[in-house]
Amino acid sequence: MKKETPKKAVKKAASKKAIKNTAPKKTKKNKGGRPALYKTPQEMQVKIDEYFKLSEPKILRVEGEVMRDKNGNPLFEYNPPTVSGMALHLGFCDRASMYDYAKKPEFTHTIKMAVTRIEQYAENAILTNSKPVGAIFWLKNHGWRAEEQREDKTKFEGSVTVNDLSKLSDKQLKEMAKAAALDIDDGTEE
Repeated sequence: MKKETPKKAVKKAASKKAIKNTAPKKTKKNKGGRPALYKTPQEMQVKIDEYFKLSEPKILRVEGEVMRDKNGNPLFEYNPPTVSGMALHLGFCDRASMYDYAKKPEFTHTIKMAVTRIEQYAENAILTNSKPVGAIFWLKNHGWRAEEQREDKTKFEGSVTVNDLSKLSDKQLKEMAKAAALDIDDGTEE
């Protein structure tokens, strides 16, 4: 076996190094799924602020002319903020995807604050709108409860459960129904 000369050994090592340097570098692979929509909460907050700006009422115009009601007041175009609308504006395909994104600790606060702003809008609608049914429905679906407090004004002692109703006379049932419907007990019989 022939011995390599030092000159040949250096050439051989240099060619191996050149081959090694031209090989493709290993890159980190995506763990799966699509790439993140936002790198930072601040980046997401810019889009959230943009969404709320778009949701502000705008004066309704036709061909540059302000539209007015019969009293001369300007008409407004309302586009109230919604969770679904915000999710779409942020680039998510649905609300669930946005809520999944909120599970990332760095985005939790940002998304919760935005949803709370929408909740505030619904609360204000209840207090200022003559027909707040939609806002009430929205709040109930987001954890709010409506509790009715009323004073029981029936003549009956103790509590009555559904099972106990079968033991009551027709007269007693009529009195209960009347008291419940009128929410008063005037002491008169039918």
